[in-house]
Amino acid sequence: MTTAAVTIADAFDAGRLALTVLDDGSGVLLDQDAEALISLNATGLVLVEALKAGCRDEGQLADRLVERFRVDRPRAEADVTAFLRALADSL
Repeated sequence: MTTAAVTIADAFDAGRLALTVLDDGSGVLLDQDAEALISLNATGLVLVEALKAGCRDEGQLADRLVERFRVDRPRAEADVTAFLRALADSL
């Protein structure tokens, strides 16, 4: 469990973040406190949906990327770490 994952999941739990899934497999995240929209590609959407569902473990998030996109484990772990850090920093 990382601080970034907890920060994001807590923001969902508090009702601060709202997610809209688009027909093309991407999504938009609304940060209601900052009045900001964050565009999500398919990878970001998979991660945000997992965080919204309560997943706070980077390993489990990486597993989802490996399963969904068939990327190797080191790549998935690096993508998860970078995404969580960037998203948490924007909150």
